[in-house]
Amino acid sequence: MIMLGRNLTNKQLVLWGFGIIAVLGVIYIGLSNLQPKQNFVYDYPAFLGALKSNGYSPVLKETINVSLLPFTAYIVGLNGEDVTIFEFVSTDKAVEFVNPVSPDGKMISGGNVAWPAPPHFYRSGRIVGVYLGSKKEIQDMIAKAHINILPS
Repeated sequence: MIMLGRNLTNKQLVLWGFGIIAVLGVIYIGLSNLQPKQNFVYDYPAFLGALKSNGYSPVLKETINVSLLPFTAYIVGLNGEDVTIFEFVSTDKAVEFVNPVSPDGKMISGGNVAWPAPPHFYRSGRIVGVYLGSKKEIQDMIAKAHINILPS
């Protein structure tokens, strides 16, 4: 434990206090500069905005909101294909959701999944995207929306 004031004058304590505030300010500014500012998709509205800013026309087909689940699901149409976007209450929940998925997406928590088409998982901020299909055009659209592509 740091014992302040034992052998310090008031002037030294004030200077020491301002020094701590200055150091904390520099740390705060440094950390805030580490946060992605541009092209970072954190939530569903940002995902739609990123798609639109790249000239695409996403169509919301359905919203699924079940109060017992930690996410809202959105079925979005992109050039005739469906992409499911799960928007979680926190980034931690989104990470927890994708952690059990194998790199190729064919296993979840060690169990095989019989997908109707090749699975592609994406995650950024609070959202996880799932595209079941093989159209490179759709995969590129999602990638241009600045969502991290998980290995597949």
